[in-house]
Amino acid sequence: MNRRPVFQGEAIEGMRGLASLTEPGDDEPVGAIVDLAVMGARGDGKTQFIVHAIRTLRAYAPPLTGAEQRFHRDILDVVMNAHAPRPEATPPGVVPHYVFRIRPPSLLSQLDLGGRLSLYRRTAGLTWHWLLAALNALALGALLGALRGGMDGVSYAAAGLALAAGVLGGLWVSRRRFLRRGAIEIVFWDVAGEHVYRGSAADYYGFLGALAAQRRERATRSRAYAFAPVLLCNPVALGTRPRGSSYTRLRKLLPMFASLGDRLPRALVAINRFSVVDWICPPESDRDELVAIAPRPRAPDELAEAGPDAETGAAPGTGADVTGEDAPIDARERLPVVRRDVVRAHCLDAEDGRDGEMDLSYLRYDAGMQCELSERAWSSWDALDDDLRATWAPPAEDEPARLVDYVYEDGPGAFEGEAQHVFLGWLARLAFHPLSYGGAGRAPVQAGPAAELDAVSEPDFAGADERWTRGSREHEFGDAFGDEPGPRAWGRNALAPAAGADADADADAEIDANSNAGPNADAGGDDDEPILLSPRARRARARSDSRPGRAMSASGLEDFARGALSNRLDSEAPSAEEQAAGAQAMSDKSPREKKSDTLPLSGGFGSSGT
Repeated sequence: MNRRPVFQGEAIEGMRGLASLTEPGDDEPVGAIVDLAVMGARGDGKTQFIVHAIRTLRAYAPPLTGAEQRFHRDILDVVMNAHAPRPEATPPGVVPHYVFRIRPPSLLSQLDLGGRLSLYRRTAGLTWHWLLAALNALALGALLGALRGGMDGVSYAAAGLALAAGVLGGLWVSRRRFLRRGAIEIVFWDVAGEHVYRGSAADYYGFLGALAAQRRERATRSRAYAFAPVLLCNPVALGTRPRGSSYTRLRKLLPMFASLGDRLPRALVAINRFSVVDWICPPESDRDELVAIAPRPRAPDELAEAGPDAETGAAPGTGADVTGEDAPIDARERLPVVRRDVVRAHCLDAEDGRDGEMDLSYLRYDAGMQCELSERAWSSWDALDDDLRATWAPPAEDEPARLVDYVYEDGPGAFEGEAQHVFLGWLARLAFHPLSYGGAGRAPVQAGPAAELDAVSEPDFAGADERWTRGSREHEFGDAFGDEPGPRAWGRNALAPAAGADADADADAEIDANSNAGPNADAGGDDDEPILLSPRARRARARSDSRPGRAMSASGLEDFARGALSNRLDSEAPSAEEQAAGAQAMSDKSPREKKSDTLPLSGGFGSSGT
């Protein structure tokens, strides 16, 4: 296993999830890393979306350890067994993540022809290959026409064959180039949407912002990085008011989270249980009509044969361990009631497009399998079936006019048909967009606690032997101090800058402390090894340590410079005899000679230049 941590600790106080994140090493065949922040209110189906995506991608997990391995095992239980207990609700301040990969051949096999061509064009230079093929065909046709005294059937046929061969050859070369890029590593972040628009909203935004910024700093020309939020829209939970649901609150915040993608602000709205939308929004229906929805999971065949005590899935939005006739009515969630026009506006009329700078896409699918829907007139709460009244509490709104029975099977589903092409195409465009690639490479960040050292990495312009970071910079002093170049480490406190009359003293003390900090510093040792030395600096320190005199610290170098300058001034000062002889020579000169000696040079400081 060759994975390295992305963060040395938690970047946001009170938020947990970044310290356990790892990334593939430089030698692993990974062509892109994508972070998907899956957001939605409790019961909207975040876990269902993640497991559907994993099944659709035919994804696999790299070797993981620690917390990442536990997260992977929890979600894999649900992926492999749709009736396994769902992971517990995410507590506030905790954002688990699930790491998976998809191989390039698996991605290509699930894309249609248009999706493949678009992917080749973005990542493998298909446009240039076809342009060269067209130019070659034109050149061949013109050459044959010149040799045969004019364009004839042979010239046209040869040019056509050359063009066809060039097109097929360009496809073959582009496919090989894409397959060499390596796998796509996708990290699903389970963000509790009910906490995002409340008091801890700034913490969640800072959490995802730190994630995207750190990942983007580590992107290279050979490994792309992209970040995008995914917002879940559950039609059953949209309610009766256009702006009264949890989805509408999160939808207003979606552009802010999409902006964390830097120059590529993209977002995806996943509308699950779309079969309900088709049933609630038929043509010529009364848009202001209220409709109650009664979701009921159906046991699969093998569980149904086991008897009435077989385990079945829970209806969306129901509370756990509180259903049944003996449960208090206020412990059960109320029967969902929606307005037809609200569902139509958010789920049916919404289209792909741009929302300001954000590129917004919609994914429509059904989280259930073998769905069956039926509609009947609403009479009263007491007239409903006993199992419905045992599962739900009476609706809080005015009594609806209609009741839709929604029966589904909670099986191992995946995105199918158009939903499959939409999701895979969106993911491929996100991962391999030209703006997703970084620079030539950056120096590794070796930061301590976030509150002590500001260690934002800088581009590596000088090479591996001359790396430097803003938090710990290496300087070299040449022969001006009479010794070989030696490294000096500079540090600065990002949160407690010096102020007042003692600013210079505090800065000098901080420089000395950082430059003399070493592995024995805490133990009271005198090891003055600077922090974060490059290979060149370590070789210079080794050479200086092999001499009788050790390398000087920062304050020692400054004292040495002052002493050398003072000695030089003292050695150049004239003696008493030389001063007396000069005074006598000056007194022997005539007044005109004395005046000429005191005039400034022509063109010098204070001269008129004439």
